Amino acid sequence: MTSNTPASETIVALATAAGKAGVAVIRVSGIQALTALNAFTGITQPKPRYAHYGTFRHPSTNETIDQGLALYFPAPHSFTGEEVVEFYLHGSKAVLTATLNALCSLPNIRLAHAGEFTKRAFQNEKLDLTQVEGLADLLDAETEKQRSQAIQQLQGTLYALYTSWQEMLLKPLAYLEAHLDFPEEDIPDSVLTTVQQAINDVLHAIEQHLQEGQRGERLRDGIRIAIVGRPNVGKSSLLNALATREAAIVSPLAGTTRDIIEVCLDIGGYAVILADTAGLRDNTTDSIEQTGIARAKAWLESADIVLFVADATVDLEAQLPLLGNMMHLENQLTGPQPSLGMRAEYTKTDRIPSEGWGPAISSKPVLKILNKIDVAQEFRSPEGFLALSVQTGAGFSALHSVLLQTLEQLYGGQSSAPLLTRTRHRHAALAASEALHRAKQAHLPELMAEDVRHALHKLGELVGRYDVEAMLDIVFRDFCIGK
Repeated sequence: MTSNTPASETIVALATAAGKAGVAVIRVSGIQALTALNAFTGITQPKPRYAHYGTFRHPSTNETIDQGLALYFPAPHSFTGEEVVEFYLHGSKAVLTATLNALCSLPNIRLAHAGEFTKRAFQNEKLDLTQVEGLADLLDAETEKQRSQAIQQLQGTLYALYTSWQEMLLKPLAYLEAHLDFPEEDIPDSVLTTVQQAINDVLHAIEQHLQEGQRGERLRDGIRIAIVGRPNVGKSSLLNALATREAAIVSPLAGTTRDIIEVCLDIGGYAVILADTAGLRDNTTDSIEQTGIARAKAWLESADIVLFVADATVDLEAQLPLLGNMMHLENQLTGPQPSLGMRAEYTKTDRIPSEGWGPAISSKPVLKILNKIDVAQEFRSPEGFLALSVQTGAGFSALHSVLLQTLEQLYGGQSSAPLLTRTRHRHAALAASEALHRAKQAHLPELMAEDVRHALHKLGELVGRYDVEAMLDIVFRDFCIGK
């Protein structure tokens, strides 16, 4: 449960990014906010949500610090739900330091701790936990998909979904509690049937939510793409071309790449973590290279998409065993005939099996690339491969299109429902689902009530609130118990 009791201390902090800027914002929140406004600007009766222009002076020395705007947001209609004042000043380090020192010289005003404004917004029920997380994601968003998902969460889409599940369970649980605690009252005999139906409905909704997989988490954290292949096929050159900078060392010497080189990219609005891995081969005696190969396989296990790169200047048959080991194709390539307009199509045979590579990579799309077509003699475009030259750029736009289409297929708008965006959400939803499964199988009403109650608490963890009083209100309103 949260509290609307105002904090005894008023807090102040820079609300914009640190560093030199044309304009900066300093926020004050708490019961002394108006006192700070008057002492700093001389304004005694501010108009709410109105930009007052004035001169900012030190409360003790009356020294002029700056000139700018001051806005007053009365409680509870503010970000924190408290009295809030914001000062818009010139964003130099000297001005900001002097302003913060001046405001903190006033009684019961101190610098805010990290995240304290948002914490007070949560405590005053201006935001729930999912909205707090959405705000953090919006501040960290670097791509369009991240921004879109974060703003939806900040607007309360996850909160509405999770609280709707709570509401679906609250009334049936209240009926069940009344049936157990007040057997002498006139309570419908269909209570258990009503509870069972509510359990089934919420359980179905939660399981559908969980079936979205890790799409939301990947959109937020970044989609992991591994570049794999034998040494010297052009993996590092491909990474540099996609990153449009020299992120990896390129050398004709086999085994140059010995550690994972990661680059964060924005591909069509999707945040992508692209990794150049050590060339995979079995005949190396170099212990450092062997470590690099082991790390490459470990990264491959956690990857969401695999780019398998082959060399057009080398007999393709000699490179197929690695692909066959990864994909169990027994050296028989399948898939659409490639062209510069190749579509991002892949079948189950284009996915890495778990055998020999770890259980975490049992179902990954693999895009097959044949590099160095500019220097290959008697080049023949093999079936299932996208032919390109990293050096000349031939086929590169097609690769970008195929990669973007693959991202859309895997992480695009498959559902209008809000997505899980954090592991915390997944664990709480799974725990609620497990509790409801137990409730369905419970032989006694007491056990059923306990499991439904546990599911409600887990759903409450998602948003940071669980209101027992709401259930009691239903009991007394619907059954008039104790009148």
